[in-house]
Amino acid sequence: MSVAHTLTKLLLPGLFLVLAFSVKAQLQSIIPQLVIPSDVDSLRTVADVEVWIVQHEPRKNYFYPRFLVDTTLIQFGLACQKQCAKLLVEPWVKADFDGNGYADLLVLRRRSSKWTEGTEPWLFMNYGNQQCEPRRLYGRGQGHCEQPTVIRLENRPAIVYFHAVTPLNSQPGNLVLPSVLQLDTLVFQHGAFMEYNRHPSKHQLEKIEIASGLHDYDTATEITILADRTAIYRQLKDYGAWGPFSSPRPVGSFQATVDTVSFNRIQRVLQIIRLRNATVSYTVNWTDAGTEHLRVSYDQDKVFEVEDCGEQGTFGLNHLYSLLYKLRETQKWRPINDNNDTPTR
Repeated sequence: MSVAHTLTKLLLPGLFLVLAFSVKAQLQSIIPQLVIPSDVDSLRTVADVEVWIVQHEPRKNYFYPRFLVDTTLIQFGLACQKQCAKLLVEPWVKADFDGNGYADLLVLRRRSSKWTEGTEPWLFMNYGNQQCEPRRLYGRGQGHCEQPTVIRLENRPAIVYFHAVTPLNSQPGNLVLPSVLQLDTLVFQHGAFMEYNRHPSKHQLEKIEIASGLHDYDTATEITILADRTAIYRQLKDYGAWGPFSSPRPVGSFQATVDTVSFNRIQRVLQIIRLRNATVSYTVNWTDAGTEHLRVSYDQDKVFEVEDCGEQGTFGLNHLYSLLYKLRETQKWRPINDNNDTPTR
């Protein structure tokens, strides 16, 4: 009998029972719905999984010499243990998260050294033809409690993720920030895992503004997008390979009209993110982290502002940042005179 099942019988209900009940009515057994055969389907044992991951890691054996699956599921802290038992966490699970017909892998990696000890959840997205993409699943904290489990939600796989995060509005760069435990329900949508939102909003978008830079550095990049898809992109500094970007970018101001597909995707992600007329501050408990400053104007007089040191505020915000900065490569930018003015409606 596994540790998780033993703890289920011995431990009292843990924290976040109310949050767990919010999805309980939608839980179903995990029924394989595989359409396209792949080598993931043949994985049967822990040893199979460990060998497969090292063989398919595209970044020259990032997990060299081996990937250790955490089969003990012995977590740190009573609250984490209780939640792990209640969720019936498994060391590895196959499920088609992105709906492309191929089985993906959710695996708990065991880390044990003189510097760190604990469990790391990893996702291996399967694209067929022995092509996969590893994705580390983590939030805005460095705690020892990271427990994902797979459920069926609205007839599709979803992840219930119990993990440690730093509290809202904490001071950036504080290495001894206390962690709080949080339960997120994640589904794969619009190219990434984001928090489940049963009733996406339909706000009237007016303007998106984002600015980023490294911790202790001046802001390097600014992007502004209006409702008519007009966009202004400013590269204020060029840090080259040693800064926030891996390759040099031209310094200056540029303008473009965002293509309809990209603009609609950004709007759909904003509809999933729970916008509220407020200012929110996120941070992580490590240093040298990048910081995002996001401002969304919507519904005529409402503003949602985010200061996100570590760029890990929420899964939805993290994906939004990625979509916004991807515009630098996908849009047709033309140089403009930099008079420090943003476009007006």
